[in-house]
Amino acid sequence: ALRLNFHADSETWVVSIPPDPDSIRWADLEDDPNAAGVEACVGYGLVVALYLAYIPITVGISRLAGMVDMGPLEPLWVGFVPSLGLTLMISFLPTFLILIFKSFFSLKDENWAQHKLQTYYFWFNVTFVILVTAVGSSVTEFARTLLTEPFAIFGLFGKTMPHATHFYMNYIVLQWVTHTMNMTRYINLGKFCLLRKLYNEEDARRMAEPEDQD
Repeated sequence: ALRLNFHADSETWVVSIPPDPDSIRWADLEDDPNAAGVEACVGYGLVVALYLAYIPITVGISRLAGMVDMGPLEPLWVGFVPSLGLTLMISFLPTFLILIFKSFFSLKDENWAQHKLQTYYFWFNVTFVILVTAVGSSVTEFARTLLTEPFAIFGLFGKTMPHATHFYMNYIVLQWVTHTMNMTRYINLGKFCLLRKLYNEEDARRMAEPEDQD
């Protein structure tokens, strides 16, 4: 390897740092290229479907939550309900995306799945957190406006975002709750308590770690 001569043409050799053997998805290395292409098309279709269904699902969750009678806590509940659907979808979106990527894409390495998740999750957040007030209840209508009149988006933001200050304030408070829950590592604790009934404590502790990487 030390005496290997590379060609002067940069397009002749394509080299990269190999993945760690522990993270290689060996089954993906055996995928048929034609079948992998078809599965990738299905995967992209599911990502698009998730993108289009995102707002209806978010609104549906918030409406269902609004039907719950919290009694004395009703004023507090009403304040957080509008951003509850968005918070839940943002929390579960990485799980949905990673399932699609690992099921329909030939990734060959676990880190590739994480990189793909990071890229798609970023654009989902840009669209449905930062631009959610401009998107409104219809993603297709927003996309049509963006394609036919690109400069109209600035006027759209100017009309819609000032009326959403309370929405974003509630959303930020709910993010405090989400991050505080993550710091308690309640998922790992729940796994440990469940597995402890089936295995000894050391095995249960090892099986409860680490956190899900999605």
